[in-house]
Amino acid sequence: MKMQRVGRLYAVGLLVLALAVSYGNLNLQKGKKEKEISYSKDVFPIIKKYCLICHSLENDHPSELFLDTYEDMMNESRHGKAILPGEAEKSPFYQKLLSPPPFGRQMPPSRKIKLTPEQIELLRVWINQGAKNN
Repeated sequence: MKMQRVGRLYAVGLLVLALAVSYGNLNLQKGKKEKEISYSKDVFPIIKKYCLICHSLENDHPSELFLDTYEDMMNESRHGKAILPGEAEKSPFYQKLLSPPPFGRQMPPSRKIKLTPEQIELLRVWINQGAKNN
């Protein structure tokens, strides 16, 4: 009888400990801050590698979306703003990276040159963080 009580107390103690650890872990995860994406260090190298071959001021691109500088990127193109800070899913720039995109062709158009899923996610996070010039 005494052993059953000790066993129950032990089980209850383990349950309380497990709940406390889980609760603490949840609070730690909530407190984690997402890494701030840098335009100059993280975003522009991707743009330079995959986009500037077509979307630079040197090339008269029909969309008039030029990505040479942050300011160019944030200007209106022929089809409106490509980047809506804080709203990646509504930003045509991000949408065109998806496969398949909701409209038109996926970018970049070459089948040989594609962004990795990690690069696309980085651009999504950057836009959702406000698409800052940092």
